[in-house]
Amino acid sequence: MKITVVQYQGRVQVALLRLAGKLDGASYLDLIAKAKQLYACGTRHVIIDLAQISHLSSAGMLAIHQITLLLRGETPPDPEMGWGAFRAMADDLESGIQPRIKLLAPPPQARQVLERAGLTALIEIVADLDATIAAFAPAPTSANRPARPTRYLRALNLAVRRVRATPTPTPC
Repeated sequence: MKITVVQYQGRVQVALLRLAGKLDGASYLDLIAKAKQLYACGTRHVIIDLAQISHLSSAGMLAIHQITLLLRGETPPDPEMGWGAFRAMADDLESGIQPRIKLLAPPPQARQVLERAGLTALIEIVADLDATIAAFAPAPTSANRPARPTRYLRALNLAVRRVRATPTPTPC
């Protein structure tokens, strides 16, 4: 499997992991290692582009779950501990959609596998890269903000919609 990393700088730093090939038992550890490397370099928001994968196995789903735990700041279980890692994934499905990871454009077969395993209850599946990057934007806080006229807010909303994140080189 080929893994390409593209960093986007919008309101938050977002790493796009573009996968090509099979995400299975032969490649899942490579994906986990790449995610750990990015996390060590400060990445906290990840989009995994699945559009070019030809196969998604249970080991691939385990890798995606491991990345989810990593982005939450948790220590993932050893992926080679067998059924224990899958039980941990099953137990985690009730924690709801995670805000720091998204899956981009999985092929129909991969999407079906993700749905059957229940991972769509944990990780949002999206179709548009720009919209996904924008979704990572932190919500503005209302504390200590002066009131603005409605005209200003409308202009701001139009400006925000037109902002397009640009890729930046990987910092590490």
